[in-house]
Amino acid sequence: SLEQAEAATLRVMRRPVGQSLSKAPVVKSTAGQAVALKVRGLAPNSTYTMQIKVRGSYAEVSTVTADRDGLATPPVVALTRAGTYPVAFVPDGPDNGTRYVKLVVGPRAATR
Repeated sequence: SLEQAEAATLRVMRRPVGQSLSKAPVVKSTAGQAVALKVRGLAPNSTYTMQIKVRGSYAEVSTVTADRDGLATPPVVALTRAGTYPVAFVPDGPDNGTRYVKLVVGPRAATR
């Protein structure tokens, strides 16, 4: 929603997306917190399908296009449960490999 997007915390990644899940950079968040990512390290002027792994299988989120510098801004995401969520950027073309980011979601802060 527009409200969620406006309230999102922007996370600009310093490290490029990983070529494997084990080398993927980690982005931290809190359960229920909307996060807007700015990812780097994608192939310039290329289109990717963004997928998030939830409960053992990847779900397609959207299509993302990298600019001439390999930067892209995927849609805002908010996950409600704590855990580690692999995010895959699957290329539309055969020339570029899948790239990864790990979204680590911590528990919501207790309120009194």
